[in-house]
Amino acid sequence: MDIELPNPGKYPKQISHDLKNAYFKHIGYEPHPGQRSFHDSSARMKILVAGARFGKSLAAAREVEPYILASNTRGWIVGPTYDLGSREFQYIFQSLIDDQQIETNRKSFSDRSMIIETTWNSFVEVRSAHNPISLLGEELDWLILSEAAQLSQTVYERFLRARLSTRIGKLIVPSTPNGFGWLYDMFIRGQDPDFPDFESWQFPTWANPLVAPEEIEAARKELLPHIFDEQYGGHFTKPAGLVYPEFQESIHVREEPEEEFCERYRAIDPGYRNPFAVVMVGRNFDGRYHVFAEYYQRERTTEDHIEFLRDAGRFDLTVIDPSAAQLIRDLRTAGITAIPGANDIQPGIDMIRSYLAIGPDGLPGLTVHPRCRHLINEFREYRYPSDFENPRLAELPLKENDHALDALRYLLMTLHQRGKL
Repeated sequence: MDIELPNPGKYPKQISHDLKNAYFKHIGYEPHPGQRSFHDSSARMKILVAGARFGKSLAAAREVEPYILASNTRGWIVGPTYDLGSREFQYIFQSLIDDQQIETNRKSFSDRSMIIETTWNSFVEVRSAHNPISLLGEELDWLILSEAAQLSQTVYERFLRARLSTRIGKLIVPSTPNGFGWLYDMFIRGQDPDFPDFESWQFPTWANPLVAPEEIEAARKELLPHIFDEQYGGHFTKPAGLVYPEFQESIHVREEPEEEFCERYRAIDPGYRNPFAVVMVGRNFDGRYHVFAEYYQRERTTEDHIEFLRDAGRFDLTVIDPSAAQLIRDLRTAGITAIPGANDIQPGIDMIRSYLAIGPDGLPGLTVHPRCRHLINEFREYRYPSDFENPRLAELPLKENDHALDALRYLLMTLHQRGKL
């Protein structure tokens, strides 16, 4: 039985499956099977991971349009840049403004202003994550994170997630993968029955029947395999030039009982805008090392950090970035003995790699507790620059995704110099 659609502005805020399908039929939108499975889900948080030209942006736009036709709703499209956020908005603008000619109080689609404000007080706007402070303050009924793999996890967690809480807003994440980062964590959450609000999908470009097979095969021949698998296959792949390609979550991420540690160490890489990173490491009686906890905070005071360090328990050694002379003095004044660590970059990297190696007994010398998600993400993402990014310094890793890893490097090198390794 066909549903009679309400007039624009009269749609209910809770859009039923039947109403959504009736709206799609009304505007002539026929989702292909991959898009259909996305639309059929009633999950609050939807993570759509797919290759380029799958139709992610179109599906995300069509998903939120019925909510815009309800009164008093507010939604944002947030992209890494303003331009990337325009993709979904273009589909929405064309459908609602150009085709359906809904009534508006304000509308614009320009390089620096993408806004729709309806006469029934519903509002759509594109925002850029380039200036995260601009993302504070609004209550949202829905949020699209455009190409979220290129967005900072911190931007979502600190500036966007809370926007959805008051109105129990919906989250839609259409993105092509980019290495193993926070998008991968969101995708895994969408596969986990312990997170019933989440659902995730993974599709290749060729799941879109409108993309010519010969174009897919041409790209397969032209691109490096890992690039093709990511950009067309929609797979999470390790980026080229990883500093620690030995790191495998199935091997190195595990829980170890703390009561088996014979010594406990911690290491600090200070920061303010960048995170103040602390790794806490236990040494087992067999000489293996386990990172059992981390502390990873931005824009906190020295007093905040000292309070945490005081309350964290007993440690046999605290190592810190040797350039942080003032912090070392502050810690000692507070009764925390800290020594400057060794900061030799390549020897330190080689040291960590040697402990990631699998021994004759089939076990690595270094493991990480699954709760240390920032360190795990850095292992996934820390890489050397390509020739294009930095042709003169290609032998040094990029100065990003390295804060907890730097702390770990200070510690292992210092232990080595002291004869502990």
